[in-house]
Amino acid sequence: MQNDSSVNAINKLDNISNERVAEEPNLHKDRDGKNSHKKASKSRHSQRSHKDDVKAEAPDDKSKRRRNAAQDTGDNPSKRSQDDAKPTGRVRKNRGFLEQKATRQKHKSEKRSEHNKRNVAHPYVRNSRSQNSRNHKGQKTAVYGALDLGTNNCRLLLARPQRKGFRVIDSFSRIIRLGEGLSKNSKLSDEAMDRTIDALKVCSEKMAYRGVHKSRLIATEACRRAENGAEFIHRVHAETGLKLEIIEQQTEAKLAVAGCAALLDERSKYAVVFDIGGGSSELILVEISPDDNADAEHKIEESPFHPNYRIVDWTSLPIGVVTLSEKFGGTNVTHKLMDQMIEYVDAFLAPFEEKHQISKKINKEKIHLLGTSGTVTTVAGIHLKLKQYDRRRIDGFWLESSVSLGVTDMLIDMEFEGRAKHPCIGIERADLVLAGCAIFNAIYRRWPAERTRVADRGLREGILTNLMSGDLADNNKIE
Repeated sequence: MQNDSSVNAINKLDNISNERVAEEPNLHKDRDGKNSHKKASKSRHSQRSHKDDVKAEAPDDKSKRRRNAAQDTGDNPSKRSQDDAKPTGRVRKNRGFLEQKATRQKHKSEKRSEHNKRNVAHPYVRNSRSQNSRNHKGQKTAVYGALDLGTNNCRLLLARPQRKGFRVIDSFSRIIRLGEGLSKNSKLSDEAMDRTIDALKVCSEKMAYRGVHKSRLIATEACRRAENGAEFIHRVHAETGLKLEIIEQQTEAKLAVAGCAALLDERSKYAVVFDIGGGSSELILVEISPDDNADAEHKIEESPFHPNYRIVDWTSLPIGVVTLSEKFGGTNVTHKLMDQMIEYVDAFLAPFEEKHQISKKINKEKIHLLGTSGTVTTVAGIHLKLKQYDRRRIDGFWLESSVSLGVTDMLIDMEFEGRAKHPCIGIERADLVLAGCAIFNAIYRRWPAERTRVADRGLREGILTNLMSGDLADNNKIE
């Protein structure tokens, strides 16, 4: 049985329907199924006759009429239940419309919920129909796409350019572990490739739906190292229509800096930018606001996206969270094992230090670290005791570099089950996070700058920055 508010609403609709029918001179069927004519109005004489008839009725007849009237107006619960079960006329149509609308909304809600479970969206995805999606002449700006296929993750970012930067309209991120077992077999496994293809199909659908104008789709260390990397790229094109580009390490380093350059502190002379990946890690020494006579080849002119800077040098380390955890283990990590991982990583840092004497620069000039990776953002989230990851609080956050050591000790004591349950880590990264901490701690111990700036941005943002720069100069007049 429906509640009273629903019944009243239906009765009201029924009464309105009956009044409208009473005003129409057309034929209609009465409750007995017989055809009868109803006039739009009755004469005063007939009304008086009806009143006289009512007065002449016996008491029993009056009681009977009251019962019938009560049933007709819906005051009888049993009658009301029957009427609810079998609505007629406009009531049935209106109720059917409302039920269909509720069903559609329910299906949309369920579909949206399922989509959110499968796809991890960028935190700043907004409605693409916003007025901000148009240029100063009211023309709709173009959509740009950036895809980063790494050793551990598949990430997509779609955005529209604005006067100072860009606005994200859609994104996708999924852990695919493409480089799983690569360090042992030198090939991408069939299972890993299948997982990756499934993720890339989602990316292809999103790009087609958004009508991407210009894009760059890159593959990094896993495809660079794998013997069947090129073969996999051909398979991706055949099954998804996406043309991936295996980029060189230097290109990856430059894109990483471009993606987070807006977070460079202009009060510092230098910054050591590091990007901890799944299969490799990039180190870039950056000079902030260099002199006009600086090396023109590596100088990046000031743009709407970032301050002026110069890449002094870069290097790529053949270690990442996946390769390091496969070598040392990531499930049961002890403090002793952590020290061994840090020493292993430090051996790869030594040549870069010897060449540039960064530790001496730290003592003489202002230098800060800038970390762009899931490891650094995770350490920041744990330090801030976030109940769930919040990009708005993480991106651009200044972290005392020594905090990483304390967070690492806490994660070791937490053991695998505790890390898997942590809201900033999760089951998919519980066996990788400590390998990332080992790389972070090795960098800090080698170059103990007081502060590290946290960047929840990287290669994808760097790609978008480069793609949009030329079009922004022309006001992006793409219709």
